[in-house]
Amino acid sequence: MKSENIKIVEIRDRGTLIPALAIRILPSNETELFLFKHCGYGFRHTCIMLVPIEAPWHSARSSDEWSDRSARTMATAHKWIEENFDNIENCQVVDVEFILKEKEKPCKSFIFEELNNLPFSIKDENE
Repeated sequence: MKSENIKIVEIRDRGTLIPALAIRILPSNETELFLFKHCGYGFRHTCIMLVPIEAPWHSARSSDEWSDRSARTMATAHKWIEENFDNIENCQVVDVEFILKEKEKPCKSFIFEELNNLPFSIKDENE
């Protein structure tokens, strides 16, 4: 994803100010397309994800804000991402078991198992 596809917007209404990120979803490779389609994004028209910057219940601004039910997975991943952000590659797997040293090697992306079986292609989507 390119930075020109991310905008900070100020949504206003009667007595309301909601800072948000508007993200134009334009997958540039098969891996990105797979991940977006896996989450239910369609690409028949422009796809914009609108995310309020104020952290909703299912997100956090820092690794210590995750609730107890999300502490292991999301807090661990978030802390690791905070510490390694500049070295993370696009669509990289963040393997919590590996981070916690519960296994010796990080898992491979699910995409590698499924990529050859996909009924769609990024080439088909962009034509």
